[in-house]
Amino acid sequence: MKQIFYMSFNKDMVTEALHIAWKGFLSLFIAMLIIFLLIIILNTILKAKNK
Repeated sequence: MKQIFYMSFNKDMVTEALHIAWKGFLSLFIAMLIIFLLIIILNTILKAKNK
């Protein structure tokens, strides 16, 4: 009985860790996308100013 409980507990921990990792990767991806877009926007503004 104890081993079955331990296995299920371990499985819950793994799924919880995956949920946290998924949110972390998603937020990281969104942050990188925002930075990338900001660089492109600033680049176009600076190019327009220089002309």
